[in-house]
Amino acid sequence: MGQESNIFLVDHAFSFHLSDAPKQLQEVPGLVERMASLMCVDIDLNSDVEDTDNDGCESNNNKLGVMEIVEREVQKVKKEGAEAVMWLELEDLDIDDDLFPSLDLPNKFPGLIALSLCDNKLKSPETIINPILQNFDDSVAEAVILIARVLKF
Repeated sequence: MGQESNIFLVDHAFSFHLSDAPKQLQEVPGLVERMASLMCVDIDLNSDVEDTDNDGCESNNNKLGVMEIVEREVQKVKKEGAEAVMWLELEDLDIDDDLFPSLDLPNKFPGLIALSLCDNKLKSPETIINPILQNFDDSVAEAVILIARVLKF
């Protein structure tokens, strides 16, 4: 692995669906403080936070099809730049091993750092890993494939 390579260790201190995160942060006692501490973020617990639309991450994503969701996010990238979409949640959308490569996510979302594909019909880890890791060196790709196998993807 190269000297300038990055490895990310994910701690499941807060596992969530993106659309549920704001509600959980408001309702679970101590969660905001814990997450802020873990991420070295200063927070003002006395500020009044108004409800927002979660910046386009509506909880009705499941009412949209995968192509509509991807297109909506592509438009966001075109309007705001590559870093506008860093997290993509494509859950329970009947995505299978044939459909996933056609989504072309690495090219449409160059700033993507997190992708959730829970509850789809994907069977082969390589279907997901190969397109996403096309810009990484072999050692990173091998590590991700190993993790996918350990998790019995």
